[in-house]
Parts: sequence; C-alpha cells; structure tokens
Amino acid sequence: MADMTFLIAMQARDSVVVSADNKILISSSAQDVFDKSVHAEKIHYWDGGVLTGTGEYCVIYRMLKYLRNGLDILLLPSLLEKEKEFRRREVGRCDQIDITQLIVSAPTEHGPRLYIVSSQSVEQVTPGELLIFFPLDYDFFSVSSNAISSLNASINAKESFSTPAKWVNFYAARFAEIYLLQHQGNEQISESFHMYFQASDFARTFFVPNAHHC
Repeated sequence: MADMTFLIAMQARDSVVVSADNKILISSSAQDVFDKSVHAEKIHYWDGGVLTGTGEYCVIYRMLKYLRNGLDILLLPSLLEKEKEFRRREVGRCDQIDITQLIVSAPTEHGPRLYIVSSQSVEQVTPGELLIFFPLDYDFFSVSSNAISSLNASINAKESFSTPAKWVNFYAARFAEIYLLQHQGNEQISESFHMYFQASDFARTFFVPNAHHC
C-alpha cells in the first residue's frame, strides 16, 4: 500500500497541529495503481500524542507498536530501518518504502513537540516551523503557494486565542484551503483530511470533509 500522503504539521510554542489526507493507493509490485479510492485515517494514536508519516503505509503503521510499548523515540531510527527491510522482503523493492519517514508528537516540559524520524536520525521541530510532506514528483508549492505562505506567517500559540474553538477554527480554515487547492491540482490528494490538535491541556482530532460546491 503506497501512502501518498499530503501532510501538514505545525509546531507552535505551546502546541502542535498535524493533518493528513485520507487516501491510500493500492499498487502492484510493479507499482501500477489499481485503486485510487481506498480511504483510511493516517493519524495514529499513542499515549503521548500521534504518529503519522510519509512513504509506505504498512511500515508507518507497524512502527506504532514501539511507541505504544513505551519505547524511547530516540531508539526509533534503527527499528524503522528494520521494518523497511521486513516490508521489502514481503513485497519487493519499492521507492515508497525507501522514502518512509515518521512524524511523531510527544509531550515535553515545554508542551508537545514534533519529531521527524528517519532511518538515520530523530530531529525535534523548532517552534515556528511549518512542515509539508508530499513524496510524489509534483510541484505542490506552486498550487497553493499563497495559502501556504499565509499559514506559515500565522503560526501562533494556542494561548493567543481566547478559546480552544477559535484556535481550532482558525487553523482548520487555513488547512482546508490548502487541501482543496491541492486536490484540484492533483486528484491523488483527497480534499478531505484529518486534523489533530495537541496542547498540554487539549488533544483532539477532527475530520474535515472539505467538500467543494460550485
């Protein structure tokens, strides 16, 4: 299963927001697409936050067990490489397996933080950073460059909003605009998506149908 995820992750000073489209492509060993309409939730939960990623869906999902068993995040790279190799033995070599990396949220004394996990390293995301992942050979930025630039300029702490609802609605609207533009530019990205908000006192996922009506 090729996880052609369009993923946006945002690290604010006191909170994180993570989103992922909900379309999975089924492919043969030759990577010919059979079915473009399989839907799944790509944001997975563990006690400290969420796990998602880009690349091969099965590899990403199988990494969840390590977090749920309490493994230190710093130990994940070698296990990610192990799961990649196991998946290659199951299905053969595949570019999607090779590029698989994880996005993990976890609590810290300063609030939740995002981590990028590859087979070589774990990197903590700096507050104020906006991450966008799209593994296909496709110029995603030009499709929604203005919306992405606007979102990047509006990364604010949760505490800067008067209520949690205003925080959620503010970013849901901005993420929705980007997903809609991406869907219009490439049908392999679903216009609908899941969106996870995490702060020290708040953790909730929302499904955004984002249906466009002319």
